[in-house]
Amino acid sequence: MNRLMATTAALAALVAGLAAAEPPPAPASGGTPAERARAVVQRWEQVQGLRRARAEVFPRDAAFEISTGDNGPAMKVRFIDSGAGAYALLVQRPDGWRYGEFSAHAGLYWFVSDTLGLGQFVGTSDLVNLIRQARVTLLPDKLMEQASLPDVARDGRTFHVVGTKAPAQPVQFRLFDPERGTLVQVDTIDDRRQVTERIRYGDFREVDGVLEPFETVFGEGPQRVTLRAVKLANRFAPPPRFFEPSAAQVSLWQRTEDILKKYVAASGGYAALAQIVSRVTRIEVTNEGSGLTYQLTLSQKAPDFFLSEADVPGVGRTWQGFDGQAGWSYGELQGFRPIRGEELELFRRNGMLDLENFPKRFPIRRSAGIKEVNGRKTAALELANLRQRTGLHYFDLETGQLLRIEAELGAGGDGRVPVTIDFSDFRQVDGVTLPFRTDLRHPAFNTVTRVLEVKQNVELDPAIFRPRKDE
Repeated sequence: MNRLMATTAALAALVAGLAAAEPPPAPASGGTPAERARAVVQRWEQVQGLRRARAEVFPRDAAFEISTGDNGPAMKVRFIDSGAGAYALLVQRPDGWRYGEFSAHAGLYWFVSDTLGLGQFVGTSDLVNLIRQARVTLLPDKLMEQASLPDVARDGRTFHVVGTKAPAQPVQFRLFDPERGTLVQVDTIDDRRQVTERIRYGDFREVDGVLEPFETVFGEGPQRVTLRAVKLANRFAPPPRFFEPSAAQVSLWQRTEDILKKYVAASGGYAALAQIVSRVTRIEVTNEGSGLTYQLTLSQKAPDFFLSEADVPGVGRTWQGFDGQAGWSYGELQGFRPIRGEELELFRRNGMLDLENFPKRFPIRRSAGIKEVNGRKTAALELANLRQRTGLHYFDLETGQLLRIEAELGAGGDGRVPVTIDFSDFRQVDGVTLPFRTDLRHPAFNTVTRVLEVKQNVELDPAIFRPRKDE
């Protein structure tokens, strides 16, 4: 109990805005601090129905509006929770874009979007974890420490405080409304006695005879996230297989998985690709419009470090890189600038050496059918992850090779420009297959790159990838 009680002395500093000008009265009940805490917690469990049988509550159908800050636009969410791990989530973002998540088993979920397609993910999404926190749950059964602390006052009202410490977990302070018995705030405290996380519960309404919070606020200030319940309905009766995508959707996604696995095999296979941890490539670049030709050197280091060095006639020496944290560009004429957004994501993809993990990097897929590229039949797949759409990829049906990527890049403001990249002249180097020619078509220019030399698994100092402003 020593650590918990020692923290009590700093309660006013830890829980900002809760300290009273004068000490409020202590809880009326007697007994030890642990016994008084248990009495507060038991009342809370009763008024909020936390010890009801699962069948009395689940499946639960809830609708929320989720916003950030004071006047942030609200995201509309419907969440159906089985209470046993399975769930269905339907989301409409403020920009009108909609998607869903379905999970029939804990630890695995499907992402569904009419725009992006279908994707399979391990774990639980951050949004689902946030929504589940909006419903208060029982305290852990195995608490190392639990004690009633001095009451605190806020806005002229007094609140009971219970401090808890669970194994391998930080100290938490829970504030309870002594009149209604409801939990109104949870503060998580680090070893420096600072509040690292705050959750506030409010707008309690009766649902099936117990009090439920219809508003939950995570954090403070302009970055706080507010969940407002629009509907809470218990004992929802979903139809069979409600928490799963359709069999047709799963079958289509599996076909995309087979296509991507064939691409990995065509590139050398999992074992050979996993052996490549660095690569230095010397390339000749030709601008077809101006006829300008120059050479550049690409240095790559696992997992996604990337450096491009070039000496362009009329432009001078230029460098572009990504060091695992920041993307950057520097030129003798243009100076230094950071690389962000889509351009940064493109850099990270350029630096990607672990092609064996290509299917995992892009788990969201949409089939665009069979298309012909330069006389070859290909499977066209729109690939994406939770960060970005990466464009339409064309895989040779016979060889499995990636022959073309069609994508759109930002062009300033809301503008977008189409870009097409064709890959050809595939050759084997150290057991992996690489395209030795790349044709890039952009509305402003067309370039052809030809690989002159490739060296793999060479020693590369991580310092060369860091942002620079000179040699």
